[in-house]
Amino acid sequence: MSEQVYCVKASQLPEPSKEARVQEISTELLELIETKGSFRPRDSVETDPSWRQIIPYALIAHKEGVLLLKRLSAGNESRLHDRYTLGIGGHINPDVSERYPSARTIIEAGLIAELREELHIGGFQTELVGMIHESSTEVSAVHTGLVFIVTTHEAVRVRETHKLEGGFVGWHEVMLRFDQLEGWSQAVAQAFIEETEEVIDIPDDIG
Repeated sequence: MSEQVYCVKASQLPEPSKEARVQEISTELLELIETKGSFRPRDSVETDPSWRQIIPYALIAHKEGVLLLKRLSAGNESRLHDRYTLGIGGHINPDVSERYPSARTIIEAGLIAELREELHIGGFQTELVGMIHESSTEVSAVHTGLVFIVTTHEAVRVRETHKLEGGFVGWHEVMLRFDQLEGWSQAVAQAFIEETEEVIDIPDDIG
């Protein structure tokens, strides 16, 4: 039986952008996404752009920096092997509200589920900062990301160390790896730099 994932009809969402970037999201649009979605077989919606799979996508922040992870060859998505990511995220399944009944919405429950599944993480605070809604690739044309900053004051460790490795780094090091970041992570990094108006010089000889 195919995995069931939370989706929203594409026709209910704004026109997607042509490139990956973090956009503002209105209260009304967030409410629509939280309440008007349904669970669909993942096998069918992966190739059906009339549905958008909703993905909570979390940047983990700590006093030591931001969590930068490298995807290893043991991961399921071969196209992402050896790529770097700033985002902890994934599909929302039907059981998340039962597993995390204190969550206020299906989106929050999905976010918590991803954090607990991917990381050893203690207490944290979350802030929704925007959405990534674009159609530059076949994959992005069927997925919409809700971008969160998750702030933690405690140590964080990766659970599946055979799939991911990394740790907290400063933004300078993130930008040194910019070309190796996944597309959504590039959008998140770019949004941070634009928001803070931080100027980071990247040497030409970085390999």
